[in-house]
Amino acid sequence: MVIIQKVINFALMISITEHIEYLMTQHDCVVIPQWGALIAHYKPAQFYSASSTIAKPKRVIAFNPSVNHNDGLLANSLVRRHNISYDQAIKTISDSVSLFKRQLNNGLELPFGHIGFFSLNESGNIEFTPFSSHSSNDQFFGLKSLSFRVLDAFKSVTDSHEINRAQAQRATQATSQQATGNRNLFIHRALQVAASIAIILGIVFVASTPIAVDHSQQNMATMNIPAVKSPSANQETAIASAPSQSAPSQDNTTTNEPIATQTTPSDNGKYYLVISTFTSQAKAQQYIQQHPDIQSTARIWKKGKQFRIYTKRSDDYNALYHEAAQLPNSWVTAD
Repeated sequence: MVIIQKVINFALMISITEHIEYLMTQHDCVVIPQWGALIAHYKPAQFYSASSTIAKPKRVIAFNPSVNHNDGLLANSLVRRHNISYDQAIKTISDSVSLFKRQLNNGLELPFGHIGFFSLNESGNIEFTPFSSHSSNDQFFGLKSLSFRVLDAFKSVTDSHEINRAQAQRATQATSQQATGNRNLFIHRALQVAASIAIILGIVFVASTPIAVDHSQQNMATMNIPAVKSPSANQETAIASAPSQSAPSQDNTTTNEPIATQTTPSDNGKYYLVISTFTSQAKAQQYIQQHPDIQSTARIWKKGKQFRIYTKRSDDYNALYHEAAQLPNSWVTAD
């Protein structure tokens, strides 16, 4: 009975995922009660000067866990498709959400059809990563990003504009600095003149004031001030300096390196271009052996209980995101 119930729950989860995929093609917001909302927004076309590429506009799916109230959209879809009551549809959604949470709490990633996948971050919050190749039936379906070669004449014109702009900025800065220097010089000279006038007035005041001298007391007490002798040349203070000690080198340095299948030209950076994920290292290596076209670039990265296969790693998120848009079922994630 327990096995039959698990099979039924798994089938319901797949059914709910299919309903959500269909509803995302018809609506910009689909709410999963007690889980969150998948929201679509449009990203305009962008130009990447480094790669001379114009990325196409597209529809991007995001996730908001705060919007989790039941608006009836998903439940009514289940009612129409499976010919069940509304209460049974709500119960089906609740059981599926419980399975979702249990899978994430076990340290596994939750695939969500062709839309993307869910995972837990280090803070224990749910994160959603959309697949860049999924179009969600947007109005830009069929368009492709445009890459082109920049002509040398265009480069020279652009470089000359940049040089002229830089020269204009330097001239403006020099003029501003000269004006500031002239103003500071004027203030400094004005202060010098004012100080000179004050000194002259003080001298005139002192010279014109008579000083009364009292000659009635001729016997004045003397002050015996001890003479200060300069130290002799032999009295020197020696300061001993402690020998410098170098910090001990740490031999046992722990590094978290990816599990390499073959050496690649570049394997550093904060972001990874991931093409697949598995629950064991053996399955990941078997996948690489079955695909000779990626054996020269594929590497395995252990993330929690998952073994992810990535083909490139870099600090340039935009460049990796552009490459992920050209590959089906790939995505960019951070370390």
